[in-house]
Amino acid sequence: MPRTLVGLLIGLSLMLPATAQTEPLTVPQAEPTATSSDSSQPESSGQTSQTSPSPNQSKTMTYDQLLQEANALFADKQFDAALKRYNRLIEAQPDYAQGIAYYGRGLLYAAQDQLIKALSDFDKVLRLNPDNAFARYDRGQTYLRLERWAEAIPDLSAALRNPQLAERAYVWNDRGIAHLETKQVERARQDFEKAVAIDPTYPFAYHNLGLLLQQAGRWKDAFAMFDQAAMRKSDYSSAFRRRAEVRAKLGELDLAADDYTRVLMLEPKWDFIYLDRGGVYLDAGKIELALEDFYQFERRHPKDPSVHNELGLVWYRQGNYAKAVKSFDQALSLNANFALAYYNRALAFTRQENYPKALEDYSSALKQMPKDVLSYNNRGLIYARLGEIEPALADYNKAIEIDPTYTYAWNNRAEIWRQLEQFDKAQADLFKAIELDPAYAQAHDNLGEVFKAQGQCEKAEQSFAKACSLGLTEACQKHCEAPAP
Repeated sequence: MPRTLVGLLIGLSLMLPATAQTEPLTVPQAEPTATSSDSSQPESSGQTSQTSPSPNQSKTMTYDQLLQEANALFADKQFDAALKRYNRLIEAQPDYAQGIAYYGRGLLYAAQDQLIKALSDFDKVLRLNPDNAFARYDRGQTYLRLERWAEAIPDLSAALRNPQLAERAYVWNDRGIAHLETKQVERARQDFEKAVAIDPTYPFAYHNLGLLLQQAGRWKDAFAMFDQAAMRKSDYSSAFRRRAEVRAKLGELDLAADDYTRVLMLEPKWDFIYLDRGGVYLDAGKIELALEDFYQFERRHPKDPSVHNELGLVWYRQGNYAKAVKSFDQALSLNANFALAYYNRALAFTRQENYPKALEDYSSALKQMPKDVLSYNNRGLIYARLGEIEPALADYNKAIEIDPTYTYAWNNRAEIWRQLEQFDKAQADLFKAIELDPAYAQAHDNLGEVFKAQGQCEKAEQSFAKACSLGLTEACQKHCEAPAP
């Protein structure tokens, strides 16, 4: 996944079990028609008298046998032969056993990823028998696979009213997916937790709980869930991938790289993992390993802009800004709307002091990411450096509006107020920055400068000393002398 210089963007995706877990290969059998003897008919000596099967009874047995044969072929994965039997049964008796042949055929279509056909057959079953909880579940899961999340919820909820299905972890997990994708996060959490409570060995619910926690920024809790999923299913590639993402976020870069390596062993065709692992190597300062992974991906996908963005980050980290710009140029030639490449190229242009180009790229990034705080803050810094106070102030205001917890925008806006000698506003912004991050050394230093400009030397000295204690060495040499009376 493409990255910026401020970290990995983590997307949310849910993992369904690899196969449907309904009873897909054992379709419920039709009830046999009862037979009875005619007790009024006399018996011949030495013989047992029996009635002949009625025409209806004979047909029912034929339907039963045809259904059993179709199911056996389905179970043996002889899909074409099974489909022919289901079709024959449907043509002969469409409403046989309340649509059981439609149900079997629907499961067969679902197994072959012919989801629209499967959906049509499940619809037919439920028109004939609206109380068929298993068909409700399978139609709901088909909606999930079609990403028709809202339509899946009523069917999965109906299935959960069946006592048998309500005791199956995967049904709760599937409804949790639908709730999460429709942004009903609390209901999703409850469903995933219910799945874990029913079956503490069920890995998919742990995985999906981990995604919820990852989305909320609760990295350690997310790690615990992904770890549980990986321990319970040793070939669960998505669990290892997500655990790697969280480990990278927690700074456990070597362990993250190990997890990505595990994923590549399990899923050798997941080429995007080379980008993810390369990014971890880059963050760990292992440039050669990072380049090896990025080039591996590039050989397989030379037209993918993401790898050129990653290579640009390598050159940027090495201080080769001209080479970085060329890589970002290549990424943008392949995707003119690649916002992260615009952002990263703007950083490289800034290092080259090519401020007009940097401003242009930040503006292009903001067209694609209109709520990106970093782009507003960084563009504001360039405007300020060029002495363009009003646009700088507007960008800092916008950054604070989007994210009031973004300390750098408060600090940078305070510097504008200081230059305008609006010291009360500067103090207010710096106090806010320090409130948000008491260890923000630069904000303490800048507050010292504001106090110094106001002749409040005691407060200025205290602020410089605090900045010095937090590791800002240049503050250690600063002093304030009160003006002579």
